[in-house]
This record gives sequence, C-alpha cells and structure tokens, in this order.
Amino acid sequence: MIALRADNISHRYQGKPVLQGIDLEIAAGESFAIVGHNGAGKSTLLRLLAFLERPTAGEVVALVSGARTPADLALRRRIVMVMQRPFLFSTSVLTNVAYGMRVRGASRREARERAHRALEMVGLSSLADRAARTLSGGEAQLVNLARALAVEPEVLLLDEVTSHLDPDNEARAEAVITKLTASGRVTVIVVTQDLDQATRLAGRGALLRRGRVEAVGEVRGLRQTRRG
Repeated sequence: MIALRADNISHRYQGKPVLQGIDLEIAAGESFAIVGHNGAGKSTLLRLLAFLERPTAGEVVALVSGARTPADLALRRRIVMVMQRPFLFSTSVLTNVAYGMRVRGASRREARERAHRALEMVGLSSLADRAARTLSGGEAQLVNLARALAVEPEVLLLDEVTSHLDPDNEARAEAVITKLTASGRVTVIVVTQDLDQATRLAGRGALLRRGRVEAVGEVRGLRQTRRG
C-alpha cells in the first residue's frame, strides 16, 4: 500500500500564494479528511497529493512499504482522484466505468467484469446499459465513483464528491466510502467542508485555513479548533 507525505509544500497560481508550508503524513490504509471553507486550498492540496501538479516549493513523497518511490506513471496509476463534478463520456454506463481498466491495459473481458462489480458496489447494476448522458446528477456521480473503484486503486482521493448529491445518493456514496475505509486496504483522502461528514468518513484529518494547516489530529478534535 501507499503512504503519502507532504514536506513543507507551498503552491502559487499566477504568483498568488494558495498553500504555504504544508507538512502532512498520511499512513498507508488510513482514512484522512482535509477540512476547510471555500478558498482554503483543499482542492489544490488534493491535486498535489495525487501528483497531478507539482508544488511550487517543497515536495510530495510516496512511500511503498516504507520506501520512497518515484512518482512515475506506474505509481500514478495506483492513485485515483474523483472530482467534485462528474465527467462522463457519451457511451454506456458500463463502458464509462470500464474505461480506466482499458487504459491500464486490461482485456475487454476483465474490464467489463470489474466494471460490473464496481456498479454493484454503488447500487447501479441495473443502469449498466443506460446511456451515461441520460443519468441524473446523483447517478452520474455514483458512476464516477464506480469508475474509480473499478481500477482498485491503492490511494483514493475524493474532492467533495457528495456536495451536489441529494440525501439518498449522499448516504449511498458515504456507505461505499465507509466500507472501503473499513477494509484498510486503500488509503482514502476526503476533502469536505462538512465536519460531520469528515467524522463519518475519516479517523484523522487536517484543518486548512487560508492555505495553511491550522490543526492535525483526530477529526472529532478539529471541531473546537475550527470554532476558534
């Protein structure tokens, strides 16, 4: 499994500081929440942890079995990020979910089998043959989550994935994430503004404010820090 470490990372966009002096350690198999208001830098930090961008200063380190590992293509394919708003291709639901496996070289048969299993996990097996663009917003986000699950990532990063869901689909997505974190086989990092949700989905977390880490520890203990 993969652990992640942020070593004094800072990041700028067009000269404007977004993150400053971030130090974090996220253990392999841990469920970790990044909490903060809009503009705190949560999504930027998540992209850096996913190796989608390089920090302006400092570095993000991946550790496999405790050993530092280069962030090459092979490693990055073991890390999957699910965005706040889903993007689906104009194909069937099943083809969308199988896409990540096909990109990774899986046979058509294996990709379809794993896509079916992932759809079953999110409760959408009956929609496998539906055109993806006909789904509701909640269904589309669950398909987006299933596509991530199908590749069986070792690190799953979730960027406010329930923020636009109705209560039923939010509960369904949270149940899937909770089951995944309980397995201890995947490092799960959740970005959310909702401390109650962070408490449900993660054991530890970091509170971000204006691009800086204000507190790190048990999620339940972050509530008092945020109020302060």
